[in-house]
Amino acid sequence: MKFVIGYSVQQMKEVKVGIEAANAEEALAKARLMFDNGKHWDESNGCVLLQEALAQSEVTPRALEFTLSEELGDNDYPLPHASVRAIEKTSTAHAVVEQLVEAYRRSSETGEPVRAKDIEAAYWLALECQL
Repeated sequence: MKFVIGYSVQQMKEVKVGIEAANAEEALAKARLMFDNGKHWDESNGCVLLQEALAQSEVTPRALEFTLSEELGDNDYPLPHASVRAIEKTSTAHAVVEQLVEAYRRSSETGEPVRAKDIEAAYWLALECQL
């Protein structure tokens, strides 16, 4: 079964992740364990980042608490929140820039022109995320 687990960090950040588990208690336990191990966004752990947003609140900060946001059964997770898509686009943009900088660095060191295949690789990566 799939569950959406939410947590807020000191009422300043709201995060929702999708987790597959046999039941809600197991999904909550998995969320806590992944968070404690710094793996809460690691999709290789069967976790899907669905939302990350700053929450405006004047409530006194409290201890981290995981809550069950939705029980999805075997249905698909909802589409990721715009905040997640923005993170993904920023990450891809950084990767594109790193590829281009490396291509120009290599060209500068060797005195040869920038290779067309390096520019093309960065171009296709940018298109992948619609930059």
